[in-house]
Amino acid sequence: MPNGEQIIFPFYTLGSFKERIKWLINIRWLAVFAILAIVPLNNIIFKANLGYPQTYIIASVLMLLNIIYYYIYEYYYFEHFRQEVIFMEIQLLIDLTIISLFIHFIGGINNPFYFIYLIPMIISGILLKAPLPYINALFACLLLTLWSFLEFYGIVKIYFIQASEFHISILWTSLISFYFLSFTLTYIINDFISKYRDLKKLIDKKSELLEQTIDERNRMFRFTAHEIKSPMNTIRTMLGIVKMLYQKDKGDEEKIMEMIDRAETRSDQVLRIVKDMIEIAHYKAGQEEEKFTTRSLSDWVGEQIEDYCHYAERKNIQINYISDKTYDELYFDFDSLEKIFTNLLSNAIRYSHENGKVEIRLSIDEDNFYLSVKDNGIGIKAEDKQKIFEEFYRSPEAKEKEYIGTGLGLPLVKQIVNKFNGSIEVESEPEQGTEFKVTIPIPEKSKPANQR
Repeated sequence: MPNGEQIIFPFYTLGSFKERIKWLINIRWLAVFAILAIVPLNNIIFKANLGYPQTYIIASVLMLLNIIYYYIYEYYYFEHFRQEVIFMEIQLLIDLTIISLFIHFIGGINNPFYFIYLIPMIISGILLKAPLPYINALFACLLLTLWSFLEFYGIVKIYFIQASEFHISILWTSLISFYFLSFTLTYIINDFISKYRDLKKLIDKKSELLEQTIDERNRMFRFTAHEIKSPMNTIRTMLGIVKMLYQKDKGDEEKIMEMIDRAETRSDQVLRIVKDMIEIAHYKAGQEEEKFTTRSLSDWVGEQIEDYCHYAERKNIQINYISDKTYDELYFDFDSLEKIFTNLLSNAIRYSHENGKVEIRLSIDEDNFYLSVKDNGIGIKAEDKQKIFEEFYRSPEAKEKEYIGTGLGLPLVKQIVNKFNGSIEVESEPEQGTEFKVTIPIPEKSKPANQR
């Protein structure tokens, strides 16, 4: 959206608000027609000494102004709402001024037609946001008050629609009635319309979220179809070769086992993609069940590291674990914690060079749980540091280092950390290694026993 096109009036779009301007112009044509038709009829019926020539002049001026408004509407390009609002507000203020002149020449406040003032205020309350409707109501009140007192004290000529003069009490009664009606009507209309504006805001927001969800879903399906197709084709090919070798040679075990290993690797990749997609969807929807248990952190971390020792040994990568054992026992959702830990640790091993080193730091204070996983591997470019948390994103360097990957591990970590109102930071330089720092607030019930 362009910078100028701010959503000042969420009840309308830029185009639909302009249509309301056209609607106001059309109403004004009806007003001109009404003046030219009703005034002569009023003269015949009431035979009052009103300013009929002046009303014709007013109608002519109004017609000329409306022609100008029409050409501005047709040929001027409104770039944003502010221009449309200014154009609308100018029209309404001029309309109120013309109405005050018209009311004066057909009998002033002694004429019930002074309630015509309410028409622009109704339009203002519907189309514009506060404070503009209240400014217009105040302007109308000032105009009517000014003309009424100018007429009452004889400063300007009085046009009576009835024979007898009216007392100042009638003047004040009429003015107070008009004030009350003006602001009450403006408040009711503006409050009513503001509820619809708020509703429109909510609908627009939900609609935008829905579109984003649909886009993400479509992107996920496209990527998944593409990613699953490759390993499934590999699995199918490997199984075909195994079948052929078995039928032909009846025992080329080395080749058969190689094909089976490759088929297993690719099938594991498919299962990881599906598993990670399901977990991410659950965490996004808040459907992942929390399973809080009390465990020893040192024992738990030891178990996690042990699961990856064989993988690290194959690459001659050393894993160092540094722990602050001030508080060792923790009541927490260890299933979620395991997903964070294992994703960060497996990435650190995968993207480290041969004979590398992975350092794990874990600590707890009175309020937070801290986890740091640091490696001296391929690192991450500055422009990729935020992209790595996007679903399915893998940097060119990561793909070159490890061909097989889902691009869903770090997005899953991010979703879990967000669920627990935590934060995750990345410090990295290309070929200098990467450090992920996770901070998760500890709920009161999860704090170490001696801190509760």
